[in-house]
Amino acid sequence: MPRATKALAVPMVATIIDQFKETRSSPALLELIQAADTGDADALARLREVYAEAPDIATVVSSLQYMTEQEVLSNFQPGVRETFFQQAQRWRNRLAGDDPSPLESLLVNRVILDQLHALRVEHLLHATLNGAPVSLAQGDYHHKQAERAQRRVVRSMKALAEVRRWMRPVVQVNVADQQVNIAGDVRPRPEGAAA
Repeated sequence: MPRATKALAVPMVATIIDQFKETRSSPALLELIQAADTGDADALARLREVYAEAPDIATVVSSLQYMTEQEVLSNFQPGVRETFFQQAQRWRNRLAGDDPSPLESLLVNRVILDQLHALRVEHLLHATLNGAPVSLAQGDYHHKQAERAQRRVVRSMKALAEVRRWMRPVVQVNVADQQVNIAGDVRPRPEGAAA
């Protein structure tokens, strides 16, 4: 049986959707989810409205990617957290491009998560080394964590590049009885784009 909870002062569904689309986050949406988790029937009904109006939000929020990004960024102060969050959004938009395949989207998210984790580990490394004196073992531990995090970023970038290479169409051309295979992006470039 749902527990009675205090009424939430949550913005209208359209406001939540607009906020989420603009920033890929919404404190009001997170508050709504938490209230629904505690048994607030009104919050659950409002949450269903949000997801009915914008199903993509449910896909984003329900993913471990989103929760993990929020967790990685939660340890930073608000200004640093917002800076990293905005940077991650720019990376995501640029890496994904205009029409990424589902596999590309998954790999772009992996790159972003690995990069955020690497930034967090680097931040922790520098904070540790610039703070109180640490033992050689502690310093070595933090350096190894930073190196591992950076290797993960590189691996995820390579995986994305490899998948994109597989997805490129290959055109076979026969010129003077010689077969030439050409792989590349055969999509038209937008006007004004550099060749």
